[in-house]
Formats: sequence, C-alpha cells, structure tokens
Amino acid sequence: VTKAIKKKRKIVFTGHSSGGALAILATIWLLERRLDSCTPLCVTFGSPLVGDKTFGHAIRREGWSSYFQHIVFTRDITPCIALAPLEDIETEFQAILQQWKPKKQAQSSISLSSAGFDQLIIDFFTTVINNAFSAASHDSCVLRCCSSGIALLGAVGRTVKVSPYRPFGSFVFCCGGGRMVWVDNHDAVLQLLFYTLQLEDIYGNITAAVRYSVMDQQKNYKTEVKEYLKKMNIVVLNRLEEIPLSPLDVCAGWTSNIDSALREMGL
Repeated sequence: VTKAIKKKRKIVFTGHSSGGALAILATIWLLERRLDSCTPLCVTFGSPLVGDKTFGHAIRREGWSSYFQHIVFTRDITPCIALAPLEDIETEFQAILQQWKPKKQAQSSISLSSAGFDQLIIDFFTTVINNAFSAASHDSCVLRCCSSGIALLGAVGRTVKVSPYRPFGSFVFCCGGGRMVWVDNHDAVLQLLFYTLQLEDIYGNITAAVRYSVMDQQKNYKTEVKEYLKKMNIVVLNRLEEIPLSPLDVCAGWTSNIDSALREMGL
C-alpha cells in the first residue's frame, strides 16, 4: 500500500463476504493516516455488517461515508448474520462454513444427511431473520418516536438482546432483472436488509429458497456481479420521503424505474 501511495496510484480495498469486513477495516486504517495524497475506496460484496451506531456515526462525522460502497444481493443472508448472537447460531454456522470450503479442505466433525443439513440451514436462517426483525423493529420504533412501542421494546429488551451492529456507507442492492438499487440512508438500509429476506412469498419451495440464500448465492457471486455490472442499470433512492405508501398514491419525482425497482426487491 505504501509503495502504491508513493506512485500516486488509486487505492481500492475490496472483498467478498468476510473479506469485505477486512477491506472495511483496512480502508479505515488508511483513512486514519489522513494522507492528503490518497483517498481510498472500499467496495465490498456480500459483506457482514461491521460496527455499531457509534462506529457509523464516527464514519459520517469524518465525512468518510462516500468511500464505502457495499454491493449486496437481495435475499443474501450474509449481511444480516452479525445481527444474530454467535451463541445462537454457532453450531449451525460452523457446519455451514465447512460446506463452503473446498472438499479437500473440509474436515467437518458434523455428519449430516441432505435432509438434516436442509433443516440445519433453515434453523440458521430462522434465527438470523428473527434477530434482523428485532433490530429493524427496534430502530423503526425509535425513528418514529413511538413512546408505547419504545416502552414495549424496553421490556422485551430485558429478555431479547438487540444486536448493536448497523450498516453505514452506501449500499447497492442487486435485485431481479439486472437492476441495481443504490441507497445511502443507513436507517433505510437496515430495513431493506430485513425485508428483502422475506422468501416465502417469492418462492414456492421455502427450503430451496433458504438453501440458495445461505449456500448457493455465495458460490455464484462473482458471475452474477459481472452480469449486473455489464448492464449498469442503476436506480438511485435518495429521496425516500417522496416514495408513496401505496401504489394508489401519486407524488412528485415518482418514476416507473423506481416503481419497478421496488417491485423487484419485493417491496
């Protein structure tokens, strides 16, 4: 990195899945050096969330948000995994990680039939999405200043721990039809990460849908991202207050592109 900076090259940190988390930390390391001659860029693909609200606030306060671009697929569970406590998913997660490894490297102590593994990933998915629901509901209630809801969440919070992890930077959601939806509102991103994981209404076979979300999509990321980048069909959602609450509402700035994008995201 130091050699590249001296040669005045553009520095881009990138990574897929857990590699995305490392890319984020490497980018922050370089930004903290405050080199006038170097403005790094971080591009992640299906990265888990890194950092809490304070972390994200610090990034925005420093004016660094625009340096982080996170590309995710709708119905990809990886960004939401950090929303579940490790102790609740550890056994399932270890088995899944073993399946992600090449066969020669996999040395899993867990032996499961195909049906047993399907049930394991369904349990894993259910735990993650339930915790994502808790985080999304908590933040939604706080944003709406719902006093009764906050009181209820406070009572629930004594028994259910809400994950501190939260998104920051800009997110690009790859949805159906080769369309990419760009969102830089971190509060909206958390809601989108949860709602785009609603699989049962989209697929007839929930087991196949969960297997794709947890397993198959990770293997196809590179190929699918290339196809999306070739088309560069991007819809920018940066005026969220203008989005109608129902298809019957009409508002300024509403376009068929936005309407199609929201439909393709399952919203």
